[in-house]
Amino acid sequence: MRGVCFDGVDGECGEQLVNGQVGIGLATFPLQPRRPDLRTARVPLLCGNQKRGQRDLGDLIEDVTGTESHDLLEVTEIPAPAEVADRLGSEAGGSVVVRRRLIRLDDVPAGLIESYYPADIARGTPLAEARHYDSGTIRPLLDLASYDETVFATMPTPDERQQMYIAEGTPLLGRWRISYNSDNRPVQVTRQLVAADRYTFKHQHPIS
Repeated sequence: MRGVCFDGVDGECGEQLVNGQVGIGLATFPLQPRRPDLRTARVPLLCGNQKRGQRDLGDLIEDVTGTESHDLLEVTEIPAPAEVADRLGSEAGGSVVVRRRLIRLDDVPAGLIESYYPADIARGTPLAEARHYDSGTIRPLLDLASYDETVFATMPTPDERQQMYIAEGTPLLGRWRISYNSDNRPVQVTRQLVAADRYTFKHQHPIS
């Protein structure tokens, strides 16, 4: 099985599977037809609101064997779509910087990520540049303190089917993440999509 981890700032941490021990999680595993033998990474389970100081899955990508790569598809400033503006607490049409990426594992498409940032924060920073960056230099800029997540299901567009190599009629699992700074301002909205026939989402929580 292969774990998928995403950058702790631009893509946020990947989904987690749990191995049966309370408080311990594993990275999400895509169900691909061709899979080499792999070991898995044991990482802290992070759910709900992530607080500053906790480690995310992106910090532990070196614990998962195999090669992960990111294709940076686009970085541009656009009018905020209504669904993004609503999550940023701004008016539709306000300027945002969007970074679109395709995540691969051993060159196999594993997911699509769109991350949106208020233009007043992103302009003049690496967030607005068409290149990869060190997340450690960006976290202080965003002052990330917590996030909320919503999981949803949808049907892919023709472009999404082509990019992710999925059959027509296959639904997608998606996740909206809203990240807040220490003043509780939304500073990042991330939309992630994965093929529903390749992923399983599982969380385990203790009952107190």
